[in-house]
Amino acid sequence: MIETIERMLTDLEHAKLTRPRFAFSLASVAAATFAAPAAIAAQEKPTGSVGLSAASQQIGLDAIAEWYGSLPDDYFYSLKGLPPLLILHGAQDTNIPVINAQQLIRVCQIERFNCLNHIYADQGHGVMGKALEDADDRTLESLAGAMRESSTKGDH
Repeated sequence: MIETIERMLTDLEHAKLTRPRFAFSLASVAAATFAAPAAIAAQEKPTGSVGLSAASQQIGLDAIAEWYGSLPDDYFYSLKGLPPLLILHGAQDTNIPVINAQQLIRVCQIERFNCLNHIYADQGHGVMGKALEDADDRTLESLAGAMRESSTKGDH
């Protein structure tokens, strides 16, 4: 996973964004968040899904890659929108049940948010082996696509 984060940081650095606003969130830790510090500080309750929570309030993120996390209930009820989102979750997760990801996927469908997702049938809380390689690839492609989309709009 560290290699994925390092590759993502390198990709973002090479993109020469003046204001990178992308997040890669893990369930209990925000591994790398490229939001303004005020966006994180603005949250009333710190959560493991920091980037997702901030983005649900339209606080300065252009894309999210969410691995086996969830959007806390308080944020579901006050959802203002979401940037392009990638949801990756293990069906066997007993820490954060897959129903959390399925609910978020359904909300994205109802609200017509840009949301890609993949549920790994044989994985739990975390992904390993070939699933990890797949998750790395999906994450990098999703965030790279959002970066391309953002740069074509002239935002950065």
